[in-house]
Amino acid sequence: MKKKIVAVLIIALVCSVSVFAAPKNKKANYRHGKDMGIGLNLGYPGLGLAFRYHNDDLRILGAAAFDYKYGAIAIDATGEYIFATIDDSKRRPILDFSLGAGAGVGIPTDGESLYLAFELGIIANYDIADTPFSLFVRGLWRPYLTFGDDGKFEPVGFGASAGFTYNIDLD
Repeated sequence: MKKKIVAVLIIALVCSVSVFAAPKNKKANYRHGKDMGIGLNLGYPGLGLAFRYHNDDLRILGAAAFDYKYGAIAIDATGEYIFATIDDSKRRPILDFSLGAGAGVGIPTDGESLYLAFELGIIANYDIADTPFSLFVRGLWRPYLTFGDDGKFEPVGFGASAGFTYNIDLD
């Protein structure tokens, strides 16, 4: 229980520092060029930290969280290719849809069995106008392989998550 509390406190600290220490550029367009973000992930693999890197048509979205199903610290990253975009009245992209492929790893807190996951999914990303915040929703198909005494391959695993990121312009 103490490990979970410490993990939540560390995640909250990282999120707080990133939000208050980031430069506030109100005129930046966070959808063109390069940006990166950090925020909160809800859903799969659990409550935790969301991270994002965006460069033109490619985006990497991931999470670091506690996976309650396996009792593991889970880290996953999905590379995304944007295939559809909806613009606002000023021709700025505000909503996009992407296909994603990636991988994840679960590191057990009890020392039992490590797992690897492979991901295929669809992601929707909404940028809140004139702010550096983005909201995301993703659904993933995740076959995974566990290692250890009960090592096995599970071909069916689905996960969904939602969250937000605070983005910093890198251009």
